[in-house]
Amino acid sequence: MKKIYLVLLALFLVLLVAGFLLQKSNQKNPFNDSDRSPTIIDNSPQSKDVIYESVTPTHDISVVFPAGAPSVVVDYIQDEIDTFAKLEHLETDGEPYVLRIDYKKFDNPEYESYVLGQYSFTGGVNGNELRKTFVFDKLTNTEVNFVDFFNDEERVDVLTTELSRLLGEKYGESWFKEGITPESGNLENVYVTNNAIGFAFPEYAVAPGVEGAVDIEIPFDFLSESILQSTSTTPALPTPEPIPAQSKVNNFDECVAETGLIAESYPRQCFYEGQTFVEEIDENPIPGDGIELTVNVGPEEVPCEGVGPQACLMVDGQLFYDGINGFTHEEGFTYRLKIKRTLAFGTDDPNEIPADASLYSYELVEVLSKSQAVENTCVVAGCSSQLCISKEEADAGGGISTCEFRDSYACYATASCEPQSTGECGWTLTDELTQCLENPPSLI
Repeated sequence: MKKIYLVLLALFLVLLVAGFLLQKSNQKNPFNDSDRSPTIIDNSPQSKDVIYESVTPTHDISVVFPAGAPSVVVDYIQDEIDTFAKLEHLETDGEPYVLRIDYKKFDNPEYESYVLGQYSFTGGVNGNELRKTFVFDKLTNTEVNFVDFFNDEERVDVLTTELSRLLGEKYGESWFKEGITPESGNLENVYVTNNAIGFAFPEYAVAPGVEGAVDIEIPFDFLSESILQSTSTTPALPTPEPIPAQSKVNNFDECVAETGLIAESYPRQCFYEGQTFVEEIDENPIPGDGIELTVNVGPEEVPCEGVGPQACLMVDGQLFYDGINGFTHEEGFTYRLKIKRTLAFGTDDPNEIPADASLYSYELVEVLSKSQAVENTCVVAGCSSQLCISKEEADAGGGISTCEFRDSYACYATASCEPQSTGECGWTLTDELTQCLENPPSLI
């Protein structure tokens, strides 16, 4: 009898480990739901997918470039790789950030569609699933989009009514009705199959996070009778406008000029229409030219080891081995400073810099704020990291929330969770946070 118990226990442990590995694998595969179509990959000798992989201690990237895809698709994927690779990993001993991009291709007689499935993990409990689609008219060799298919309010109303019915059948009362409002750009990820028009929604857009990204397809039969002017099996399109060569926002500076919003990270970030632009920091400025940085200084100096034992400031949560000329640190106070960084010896050539000397020197420009430090017993909680509660409350089982996601939750990623003037924990309402909450970045 004892042997039977041991065998059953061993079998249970094997199944438990297998389930864990399968769950982890599923988190990193953008198209891993069994009820979704398998990824279509062209492995013919004439055209093969290109797989890009880059694994470092902080970033794990694996991306598929579709074989023979138009340049706009390839450029989009490359931009996602470049942006992700520049994200600074803030947890030195944590799991690496993860990016996965795969695709599905639909080759209709008139249209060629690509549906990109994107999974990213940048810390926290769960990663995020996104969708991005591209549709091309084979006759005109141009990209087409939602408004080319549905170009008047009556058609859009009939479409959203049918989407509501299909989502209600699939998810009951738990689906998010605001996720299909066309004025918010929710329906822009459209694609065409051989017998339907599909709509791809990112995670949290129309259903709880447990459902992942959602694809809904409406048959041409319904569209022909109810919406589209054409009675053929494919939708009729007006002559599309030529697509611009580039978006009006292509870098960090253009994003700031367009939105006026900056995420105070380092390097700083700006969000525009679902894209993240990271400020490029010139690590090799012209000698004599200074770079101004805004930094946060902690309340205590911490023992550290440079050339020898010394005391270091905590700057933006990291040990700071250099001094700041003109700045006197007072124990027990936190500071927000504007400082200027210059090459200490006018060059970055290591042969011209004394041994054990710092490459840069730092000078105080302005003390932006100084405040008495208080013990921060507040922690971030909630399924989407949108709650700020006390550690005592969290330890007692508080901080549990439903797992819907709103665009505004992204604003809290760079906000401060700390005691407020009332003594209660909460998000510190800075100008940056206020502006972001009033006009949150769209993650669709």
